[in-house]
Amino acid sequence: VSSNRDTGIEIAGNSNAVEGVNLGIDETSLRLPNGQFGIDVISGNTNVIGGTREGDGNVISAHDVTGDSTGIQIRNTAGIGTLIVGNQIGLNRSGNSARPNNFGIRNYARGTLIGNVAAVNNIVSKIAGILLSGENSSISGTELRYNLIGTNTTREPFDLGEATPTGID
Repeated sequence: VSSNRDTGIEIAGNSNAVEGVNLGIDETSLRLPNGQFGIDVISGNTNVIGGTREGDGNVISAHDVTGDSTGIQIRNTAGIGTLIVGNQIGLNRSGNSARPNNFGIRNYARGTLIGNVAAVNNIVSKIAGILLSGENSSISGTELRYNLIGTNTTREPFDLGEATPTGID
């Protein structure tokens, strides 16, 4: 799912699953970014991005067209219970070379679970890793578990330069 003017996949409903998709790159890892977001969760409860079984994870990379281009964005209008697990974000398909997003994951919603199972990490590499941002209690109940930030699939660190690997507003 690549080269769209704005968003690769937009979710606006309950209980959707995005599994085994390349976003922003093709099957050879050639950069073909979407204009702004790889996946944009606008609304809905209990949506799943990735998964715990072999082949469920997505490769979400090369979304660096504009200053706020993002691999996965969960808006504050999204419901509770979005699960993001087992994805390669900001890497090529083999997981050994960077295809950076400006932001890996930006979450503005309540009750989002980013990572879930120790054996099935989200790998978020290059530039800004995970941004949690909200006013008052808008991100209450959000959890970060078992994510590798700033590494490749073999857990070797990338040089992040001046970028902060994870940001919390």
